[in-house]
Amino acid sequence: MTDAKALVRVPPGVREGQEIRMHGYGHCGPRGGARGDMVALCQIEDVPEYERHGPHLKRILPVTVAEAILGAKIEVAAIDGGVAVLRLPPGTRAGREFRLRGQGLELPDGRRGDMLVRIEIEIPGRVDEDSKELIRRFAARNPHDPRDPDS
Repeated sequence: MTDAKALVRVPPGVREGQEIRMHGYGHCGPRGGARGDMVALCQIEDVPEYERHGPHLKRILPVTVAEAILGAKIEVAAIDGGVAVLRLPPGTRAGREFRLRGQGLELPDGRRGDMLVRIEIEIPGRVDEDSKELIRRFAARNPHDPRDPDS
């Protein structure tokens, strides 16, 4: 057996366990016959930030309290190494999901899936006294009890 190498072209939209057959790259046939085929079995490496759902990708995006309340334009890393822009509207709640069309995986026909971004609001671990006072004043001016549906 030799350490032969072959370049395998992996088509867009390949799935876990899919086989790619390469004609003429296998072992030689008996008595000098034609080479057989080589079959490459695809294993998909996970990217920790993304969860795959067919051609669509899901990810969680942490945002600050200020971005969620005031709205923001946020750059989101795309799977292809580029950047997608998410326009977060004012008053965005934790758990809200946004669809970035065409930012998912490429399909064999050239179309692309979408990226679904779920918002997670990050609360700072340390808050100084001035900030605490501002938050108290904000709470007094904007009374809301999330446990009370009428508030």
